[in-house]
Amino acid sequence: MISRFDVAAVQESRRNPKALKRLLGTLGPRWQVIVSDVTEGAAGNGERLAFLYDTDRVQPSGLVGEIVLPPVGEDPARQFARTPYTASFTRAGVEFTLASVHILWGKNLAERLPEITEFAAWMHDWAVRPLDWNSNLIVPGGLQPGPDR
Repeated sequence: MISRFDVAAVQESRRNPKALKRLLGTLGPRWQVIVSDVTEGAAGNGERLAFLYDTDRVQPSGLVGEIVLPPVGEDPARQFARTPYTASFTRAGVEFTLASVHILWGKNLAERLPEITEFAAWMHDWAVRPLDWNSNLIVPGGLQPGPDR
């Protein structure tokens, strides 16, 4: 299924890259990957975020990064449970930036809301900053329905 897309965001890629490398081998030599470091700690679950892309269709345009929240008051260590990961690409002369985020699941939607709200605010602030690398920001992915939906 991934081969039908130009770029695919893959969440829950593990610390051990064996499965990700096997997937790349299956996709073939024109596919490449940009992958994050592991988010450490229990909430990080030993996971990485990855962008797989077809080099015949898109090219990375230079920006890669992890979204780190600025300190607020006396809480300089507050961060996302799994650090969101970004990368920019160009296709047919159009640049776009993907931001992949794996929200802390929780037991219900209310437990997810604070992190979703914080991420949305961060993305908004990024989008409106003048003179920043923020062309065509896209957040790929979906929400799995939980027991309370």
